[in-house]
This record gives sequence, structure tokens and C-alpha cells, in this order.
Amino acid sequence: MLNSYKSYPDWLKDVEKNGYHSYLNNRNFSSIALASDFYSIKNQRWCYAASPLEKKHFHYLEFIDDVAGYLDQYPINPEISLRIAKSLNLRHHSAGKEPAIVTIDTVVIPSDESENYALSVKTEAEISKRNMLGDRKAQQNYKRLKEKLLIEKKSSEDSGISWFLTTDKDEFYYLYDNLVWMYRGNFIFDSEKQIVDVFVCEFGNALEKQDSRINLQSLQEKVSNNLKIKLDQVKRVFSYACWKKLISFDLAVELKPHSMVDKCFFKFN
Repeated sequence: MLNSYKSYPDWLKDVEKNGYHSYLNNRNFSSIALASDFYSIKNQRWCYAASPLEKKHFHYLEFIDDVAGYLDQYPINPEISLRIAKSLNLRHHSAGKEPAIVTIDTVVIPSDESENYALSVKTEAEISKRNMLGDRKAQQNYKRLKEKLLIEKKSSEDSGISWFLTTDKDEFYYLYDNLVWMYRGNFIFDSEKQIVDVFVCEFGNALEKQDSRINLQSLQEKVSNNLKIKLDQVKRVFSYACWKKLISFDLAVELKPHSMVDKCFFKFN
């Protein structure tokens, strides 16, 4: 990670004045090709995903009910991280010859108002030593990553924030493909939101009348004809209803237009 365009005190003043925003963004992050901005419905602001895996993680945090919000690219007070690095006899994060701000991928704010906690998002390959055998450079990178994560963990805990590691092997990352199309439902028109209840009822009725399995696209076409609305609208409202958990299904099973569904596939809330 690189130094931000603002100092830590300047960032704090900006947050106090304008509300939270990530410390890093596309102007100062080294992996810009893998990074992306992400509009958070839950936070009501743009968030910065420094990697595709972080973006997957954001989608999951958006969906689950026990998360009220989250702080992306959260910076640790450099006085704390420098002191921690010195106490552990480790080289602090740096940008060239200068110390860099240590940032946490995500600080989660629980819905039950319990203590916030930090999550570092990494791939299993990054943190697995067995993948480094026979490659000296990879071994050095692995050792340095471990040192950085230790500084991050101890600095977070010193700041009063419990720290945990999550990887792409955690089960919820497999939900991403479904969460992507469902998340788009948040951006439907207000007029479409007004017909959600009618839609859910009609979708359930159309499914109940099926004697055998049917692909999702055909089922949506039936609902389109019955409600006299365009198929594109049906798909958007369906996404919104799934995101709001009015229609639920096993998210570990990727649902596509050609997927075959039956009466047992969905639950209606």
C-alpha cells in the first residue's frame, strides 16, 4: 500500500467534517488494476474495494442482517502501528523510504451494537506456506506478509478492535455470483418497489401451478404475462425481492435464467 494523498490528521479532520470515507482510493493504491469502487446501500456511500476478493466480501456484508455497516480501508493511527512494529522488532509498512499508514481492509459494525471488529481479506494462496516451497522470492513475500498481518493484528487490538482473518476458502464467498445479481435489485425504480408484494404473491402462485420443474426464465415470462409488465421489470423486481429476503433459496446453488426450479426451490417470507 502507498501513502495516502492526505496525512492521517488531515484524514481525521476530513472525516469529522464530511463523514467516513476510506483512507485509500484509486489515486494512491498500488493494485489499481484489481481495485474498484463499490456503492454501498448499507453505508449510503461509495466504498473502495482494493481487490476482487474484498468486493466479494462487501457484497456479503451488505446482505447479512447482523451487520449494520462497515468501514472500508480503515487506517490505524501511525503512532500505534510504529510503536507495535518497534516492539515486535519488525519492519513497518513503507512507501519507498517513508512509513506508510497501516490500513485494515474492513472494520465491521454489528447490528446488535456489540463491539466493532476488524477483518483482513486474503486469498488462501497468499497465506499458505505450502504454496511457497522451492520459490525463494515467494517465500520472502510470504514471510513479509505474515509480518505485516501481525503488525496489523496487534495494532488493531491496541486500538481496541478485535482482528480476524478471512480467506477465499470461507464458505460465504461461494455465494457471490447470486449476491451480485440480487444486489442490483436495490437500484430498481420506486414504481417497481410498489408492486413487490403483488409480484411475490403472483410469483408464488405461478410456481404453485407447475406440475413439474420449469426454468426460471419461463417462470418469469409467465409472471410477466399475468401481471402485464415487461420481462425486464419482472427480473428487476425478482432481484429486489430476493435481496430483501421476501423470496429465499439456497444461495450456495447458483441461480441463472436457465436454472430449473420447482415448488421446493424457493421459500416465501
